[in-house]
Amino acid sequence: MLYTEAAKVGIALGSPIRLELLELLAQRERSVEDIAGEADLGIPNASRHLAVLARAHLVRRRRDGNRIFYRTIPGLSPGLLRSLRDTAIGTNPVLATVLGADFLVAGDADAAMRTAVARGRAGHAVLVDVRPRAEFETAHLPGAVSVPLQHIVSRGSRPRLPRDRELLVYCRGAFCAWADEAATVLRRRGFNANVLPLGPSEIANIGA
Repeated sequence: MLYTEAAKVGIALGSPIRLELLELLAQRERSVEDIAGEADLGIPNASRHLAVLARAHLVRRRRDGNRIFYRTIPGLSPGLLRSLRDTAIGTNPVLATVLGADFLVAGDADAAMRTAVARGRAGHAVLVDVRPRAEFETAHLPGAVSVPLQHIVSRGSRPRLPRDRELLVYCRGAFCAWADEAATVLRRRGFNANVLPLGPSEIANIGA
């Protein structure tokens, strides 16, 4: 029985779609319709995957009228997806090649994030959160400013960011390409922009 119950977590994590859904839900609570839209799934398919995550006790749901909302369980370790990702990178050369030699794991990534927050507090850098505004409002790095990706890449948009300080850009985590895209565009426009390795949901007590 013990192995059977524990295996439900492994089964739930054994799907790229469910890993993506967990990353989405780690940012903020979402309705089934919202999840389906962001993950490019049909609502019935999204519901099936969410049911698997719920059976593994990785997410909880609540009903509000005719709508159902999901969120990760309280106390879910920020390191869960990180540990899975770091293990995959360490054993899978394809992932290591895609992410590049500069990718940071474990303690190195935490140290880089703490240094970034300290530099932001000291006024030496600006932390730029390129996730959607609703995710920023739920949780973000201390001192960060919200500049969603679409406001950076839009030709008609000119975000008010300083040119005399380094911009440290982040999104949901290492598998989120938005930070790389935003930093590339910002550098083309003359900003000193670099990418941070982790997202807020992957970090515990980052402001300490």
